[in-house]
This record gives sequence, C-alpha cells and structure tokens, in this order.
Amino acid sequence: MTVLDLEGYFWDTDIGANTETSNVLVLLQSLDMDRDPSNGIEISEQARAAAQSLNDFSALISSPPIDFASSSIVIDFVAEATGSEVLIEASLAQAHFSRTLEELGDDYGHIPTTTEPSTGTGGPDGPVTVAFIADQGIDAEAREVLRLIKERGAELVVIAGDLGYNEEDPSSPQDWLYNLNSILGRNFPAIIAIGNHDTKFWSGSSGYAALIAERNRSISSVQCSGTMGTKEMCSYRGLDFVVSGIGTLYGSAGSGHESFISDSLRSSDAIWKTCVWHKNQKQMQVGNKSSEIGWEAYELCRENGAIIATGHEHSYSRTKTLSHMQSLQVSNAYPSGSSLRVEPGKSFAFVSGLGGFNVRAQQRCLSGCNEWASIYTSNQGAVSGALFITFHADNDPRKAKGEFVDIYRGIVDSFVVTSGN
Repeated sequence: MTVLDLEGYFWDTDIGANTETSNVLVLLQSLDMDRDPSNGIEISEQARAAAQSLNDFSALISSPPIDFASSSIVIDFVAEATGSEVLIEASLAQAHFSRTLEELGDDYGHIPTTTEPSTGTGGPDGPVTVAFIADQGIDAEAREVLRLIKERGAELVVIAGDLGYNEEDPSSPQDWLYNLNSILGRNFPAIIAIGNHDTKFWSGSSGYAALIAERNRSISSVQCSGTMGTKEMCSYRGLDFVVSGIGTLYGSAGSGHESFISDSLRSSDAIWKTCVWHKNQKQMQVGNKSSEIGWEAYELCRENGAIIATGHEHSYSRTKTLSHMQSLQVSNAYPSGSSLRVEPGKSFAFVSGLGGFNVRAQQRCLSGCNEWASIYTSNQGAVSGALFITFHADNDPRKAKGEFVDIYRGIVDSFVVTSGN
C-alpha cells in the first residue's frame, strides 16, 4: 500500500505530488522509526498514541508544504512521536517515493527505469589504498602529509578542495603542483574537487583546472569524464568517485549538482562508490561551519550506498553508519562506531580537513553526539594527517579498512567497512 491508494492523492511522473501527497510523504517518512524508508515505513506505538491527541489534521495536510513543515503542531507531534523535531525535506521525501514507484512499476502505472541502484559487480582486483585529504596549503606540514601518503603506500590521493590557499599570489597553483609532483611523483594519480579558496585561480591557462588536466593526460589509470573538479565522474581500479563543486560554486555553475550526483551514482555498478565535495552541512562537521550543501546531496549518496568525503573544516571527524543523514539517525542494524556498512540506504560521512594548512577547535558536540564515531581537533591535540582506506582488504572485495594517521605516524582512528552494494 502507498499514499496513492488513498482517495484524493496523486502523483505525476513529470510534476510530482500534489500538496496533500507531498505533506503526507513528509509526515510518514518523518515518523518512520529508523528514518530509513527504503526498508518500509514502521510507525511506533508512541507515534500512534501521540496522534490520538491531535484534532482535525486535514487543514494542515492541505496547507502549502512550506507552511506544513514549519507548523508548530506538526513539529511538536513529530517530536513527541520520535524524539526529534527534524522533518524530512519535501524534495527528499518525494525523491524516495518516486524511486519506490519505479520499483513497483506497472502496479502503479509507472514503468521501471534501468538506472536504479543495483548490486555492484565492479571493484578492484586486489587491495588498493586511497588517501583522503583536504585543506592543504603549500608549507611544511602540507609537504609532510604528502610524504606520509607516499610512505604509507597509497596508490591514489583524493583531495576535497582548498589546495594552495594563497589567494593573493597567482603562482599559488604552480607552487601547489610542485609539492604534489616533487613528493608523490608526476604520475601519481589524484582526484580533486574544487574548494572555496581555489575559485580565484581555478580557471585560466595557469589555473588549477588547466594544470591538473595537463598532469592527468599522462595518467591513464584514472578515467574521468565531465567538468574538472566540479561535475566529474572518475574511476580508479574499479572504485568510482563522484566529484562535485556543490556549495562552493554559485550561479549557473552551482546548479544541477544534485541531478549530476544522482545520475552518476545510478550509472555506477561499482561495489565502492564515494561522493567528494569540499563544504559541509553544519551537522556534518564539528567546527563552526554553516550549512552550505543542502541535505539532498547527502541523502542521494546515502541512498546509493556511497561514502561521503568532505573537507572545509580543518579537523578530522567521522560518523557511524547512518540510515538518514538529516536526522542523524544511526543505523539500528549497524550501530558500531568501528564496524561500518555501506549499502543502498546506509552510509557514513567524514571530514578529512587536516591536509596541512592549520588545525581548528571543536565547536559542536563538546559533550558528545551519538552520530560521531571519531573526532580529532585542536581540542584533542590534533596535527595534520590523512585518512587512508584500503579497499578489497583481507582479499575480500566487499571489505575495506580505514585509518586516520597523523604526520607523527600516530593512528588516530581505525575502522572496518563492509559493502552491500
């Protein structure tokens, strides 16, 4: 049974839901016990009891979606029923329902597409270690992070933005590239997302994009398509990476990123997929950064079982397995902080922003937050370092092992991930 079985509710494949349908989708998915509608919606007895005290709800259901989502009656009801005041965004609720209808196919007058997430068949043929960093600069600690990456035997570095950092010096891109090439080597594979401190010198013949593109021409092991560092799909030894400038770019360059992320992930048959962008949502970092991405991108990656790699905040933090990003819902099936799971509907996110520029203090979750498995900031005495994830660990194509290692070779965080993709 779906909402469409109720009288007065409709869905059009081109224009989506009417007002009542949209509001009911938001309400039901917000009341779902595990905030993971991909496994069905289960309403708790607590929610049923809370509903008994509601008066006529029909006027609210018929109100504009923005009014429905901001109604104190709705928020208070969801809070009493679930313990959380956070409602699912209407766009996310409709996106999930659209995918549900595609799965149901002709039962609801909709023909399934061929772009639904499927069981992954692609992956590396043996162990491959990837280093994840962001927020580098060009000084001594940035160079030491690169030496650490080489020493640890990584085959690929993924940099989630903010490269050379010096926005007053036009030679900053060349200085950054010199460090990369002189320490890791001219042919060392790198996948790079644009950061906000890169935008001034991103374009032009001596800008980051041109220098990276020229470097990549001789590196055949990384296959990329799209627009360099901003809307780019890259593959390395069976690992897929969706790179986006979401939150960093504005105007026409800042639009269409959610659809690009969705299309890229749905076209991938990789066991291991990673979304890479620079900035964050406030709740997806532990510093003082504001929300600049929007939840749709995070939820799209989670729904497709993709790891989420970011930077921007100069610290390291990693979540547990989440079954819903916006509500910070830790998966009931995989609650451990050291044993993670990625599969359609479940994933984790991390900030690896200790690439060498500086270290910032923890501002959020000072007394602890259940969604975080690891936090490493100046409060914890952090220094620069990198996150290393070895895929196809222990000769298992669906197993990965992660470690954050600082430049003094201390292991700050370690975890295991299994993939159900």
